[in-house]
Amino acid sequence: MLADPVGKGLWMATSSGLVFYNTTTQVVSNCQTHPHDSLFKKRNASALSQSPAGHFWFFDNGLKTVQSFDPVSRKVGQRVFVGNAMPLASGGTLFEDKNRRLWFSSWSYEMLVIDLAANNKITKISNRPGDNRSIAGQFFWAGYQDADNTVWLGTISGISKCNPEKSLYKQYRIYEMIPELKNTSIELVEEDPAGKSLWIITGTGLLVNYNAQNGSYEKYDINKATPAASGLMPSAITGLKFFRESVIVTTLSGAWQLNKQSKRFIPFAFLPKEYAGFKCSEIIFNGDSVVYFNNGKEILYWNYLIDKKELIAFPPAFFAANTRNYIGSMMVGQNNRLWFILPGSYIGCLNNEISSVLFGSPVKEFRIHTLWPFGTVNDQRVYLNPVGEVQRRWRRRRW
Repeated sequence: MLADPVGKGLWMATSSGLVFYNTTTQVVSNCQTHPHDSLFKKRNASALSQSPAGHFWFFDNGLKTVQSFDPVSRKVGQRVFVGNAMPLASGGTLFEDKNRRLWFSSWSYEMLVIDLAANNKITKISNRPGDNRSIAGQFFWAGYQDADNTVWLGTISGISKCNPEKSLYKQYRIYEMIPELKNTSIELVEEDPAGKSLWIITGTGLLVNYNAQNGSYEKYDINKATPAASGLMPSAITGLKFFRESVIVTTLSGAWQLNKQSKRFIPFAFLPKEYAGFKCSEIIFNGDSVVYFNNGKEILYWNYLIDKKELIAFPPAFFAANTRNYIGSMMVGQNNRLWFILPGSYIGCLNNEISSVLFGSPVKEFRIHTLWPFGTVNDQRVYLNPVGEVQRRWRRRRW
């Protein structure tokens, strides 16, 4: 998902093609609304990325082509076929550097570089066991080019620093600097906003604070946290937050914050008094006064400066009818609207009234669309989506 360069909405690559959602008009453009538009035609698209020049790239998994387009004019640009070099290609990651080289990583665990300035010359790259001058792994999640034009690739086996002119790589294996990371996975990494250190969460429940400048680190065991009042202990980790110099870990069973003096995690307690036992599986801090809490079934809004709070709940049947029966990840978008994933792959947002929620059901080919006002039934706002299905806005105290 990428933000529109002129701030009009969001672009997404889906299994049914490109989708654009205008956040101002709440209108969606896709293969259904624009069936004759070559940009929005139906196809399996993935690996959406933005180039330094501003245009977008994506991978067409059916045609095995890397394609570009201008998100402002919506004109289709360059196409590069990679099927001969990579017949089983499935778009994972695309990254264009400042030298017009396009780096591509496929879910088939293959990688290549397309030199756009040299008539689209394709060079395959791979890890060679025992050769520290080759790339660290067979798949990279992300690419970055620094001010010195050095390319950095984050692979499944470590970080690689690359000199693409000579096809030389230098591997950085973090477990050689932090032995505790050798036999576990890295689940999450966040940079400390108060300094240059990194906070790393592992698959074994270890939190590591690593200072790359001097190579020092501190480790904290989340598994040894103080139990919550309910008796629950941290479970699957969902996020890492920083607030008022506190480090907060959210899990499916609630949130804990690090007591740096005792080096132990204690239950997170920054909540309205009436909701002291609210289980925070996700927390979003918005500005200097608002925080949203998500317990999987409800969303709690709190403006802690004026102590205004609002609990947004949904009918129990709504969760029972869906396989994934919890509220997923949240994010704050334009105009400070909170967006979140609901059961059944619905997308919801809180409007300016805070207590109201707008959401819609999945559409045949993709799972995002808008809602249009239709009328009122029993004091509830009714909405009509573009495929004619009637939805309702549910208010807090009705359930």
